Amino acid sequence: MKLRNFGLFLCAFYLVASIAFFTIPGAPTALTREDHLLENTTVALYLLAGGIAFFTLVRRRFGSKTLPFIFLGLSLFATAEELSYGERFIGFEAFHIYGIKFDSLHDSFDIAFEVVKDLIQAGFFGVLFLLLLALLAGFLCLVFRHAMIQALITSLRHQAIIYVMLFFVFGGLGICFDLIAKTLRNWGFAFHVWGTLLEELFETTASIALVIGAIILLREKLARTEV
Repeated sequence: MKLRNFGLFLCAFYLVASIAFFTIPGAPTALTREDHLLENTTVALYLLAGGIAFFTLVRRRFGSKTLPFIFLGLSLFATAEELSYGERFIGFEAFHIYGIKFDSLHDSFDIAFEVVKDLIQAGFFGVLFLLLLALLAGFLCLVFRHAMIQALITSLRHQAIIYVMLFFVFGGLGICFDLIAKTLRNWGFAFHVWGTLLEELFETTASIALVIGAIILLREKLARTEV
């Protein structure tokens, strides 16, 4: 799928979801709550991407198997994230760090925030430690900037990798909205339900991007098989 068509599809998808959200009774619950329509659709799409990647992997008798492995790993990881690693189904209790229940990756941002806050409250040496970490990160980016830029340019030549990048972009946006919602609630502000809708839509978009990328890999395999 061309990126322009993907963009048009997303516009239509978001428009339909927004209209349904504001006009159909019960739609806000189906589109924003856990274990309901939109989240279940996201999980199903991740599983579909994983199935396509697995099929491509086992049937790919030539060429690199790196990309199918990446798609399979990402789809399994994202599925586990959406299901909180089975906590709600298996019934186990996730462990806590800094009083925060760690049942998904974005909880690490909450934990990191608490760590940074404690370091700042620790005074001079805590702040100095944070500055040293920031300088080290900047130094590493500076040293490896050419390699990173070259890797990015090379990656953009493969359409499937572009959709992997879109997966990270929209998945990251979903995490950002979740963090914003938690921060506002901690500060005593209400987070409107349409914000939760955007979070769920971004997560579903990430799953759609992964499915499209997996289909591109499968089509390449079938084309090479025919040759």
